Amino acid sequence: AAGFRTDLFDGTDLVSCRMYHGFSATWRGFAKNAFEGLGSVALLIVLTVMHLAGHVWPWVFLAWAVGTGRPSDVVTLAASIAVGASVVERLVLAGRFRQPLWIAAAHPLAILLMTGVQWHSLLLAMRGRRIWKGRGAEAEAILVERQ
Repeated sequence: AAGFRTDLFDGTDLVSCRMYHGFSATWRGFAKNAFEGLGSVALLIVLTVMHLAGHVWPWVFLAWAVGTGRPSDVVTLAASIAVGASVVERLVLAGRFRQPLWIAAAHPLAILLMTGVQWHSLLLAMRGRRIWKGRGAEAEAILVERQ
């Protein structure tokens, strides 16, 4: 609004941050605003379909194809390329951000969990039950009112 520019940069070498300890705290922490970050149910539906089709289904299909001895065809090739691209991307990111390399193989699980958090966040928002650091919607309304 004041005419200043913003920019993004990788501050990995400058700072570190531990956001949450454990699965439960991580789930709750991201669920508090994962839906609001998307902004609409329509976008959540579109992203869910895209994530499942592009990041999960190729892994499932390829595992099934290998497990059943399915002959190679264009669909198997496409799934192989999608899985290969996913692994390469995750390996590059894991190396850059000092994460364990096994994280690349966990990519489909991470996508499923992220999608679950987003849908859980939508349900919490619809019910007015988002809680963060022990504060719920009622406490947030009181804090806003006092300001």
